[in-house]
Amino acid sequence: MPSGVKHVPTPESSVQVAALVAYGIPMAGICQVMKLNHETIEKHYRHELDTATHQANAKMAETLYRAGIAGDVRAMIFWLKTRARWREVDRLEVTDPNGQPLGTGAVAGLFAKLEGIAERKALAAAEMATIEGEVVDG
Repeated sequence: MPSGVKHVPTPESSVQVAALVAYGIPMAGICQVMKLNHETIEKHYRHELDTATHQANAKMAETLYRAGIAGDVRAMIFWLKTRARWREVDRLEVTDPNGQPLGTGAVAGLFAKLEGIAERKALAAAEMATIEGEVVDG
């Protein structure tokens, strides 16, 4: 709008600004579309700037809710994941031979067995070294 000409908001311009805000258009884009500067938009369309995003989110939530109630499984899943904090979990459960979860005692027992195996392996290696030494010396 040319400078010096006073802007007069109309119901149509209010609807247009509200739509642009609801669609997520940045202020610079709204100014270009409306052919108004930032200050004029702020002055005359404060209500639209403050409420249009909330109104759009409410309408979207209503539409999603109605779709879920009508049986749209994708809408149900999305709603439950975002609103009810449901989630898909991938996890690996380690169990004992009876299918019971390993507790800290079971893990400690496993480490003890591994240490025993390592000790026996070291003893066997020492015995082999002794035997080989006797063969070489003998």
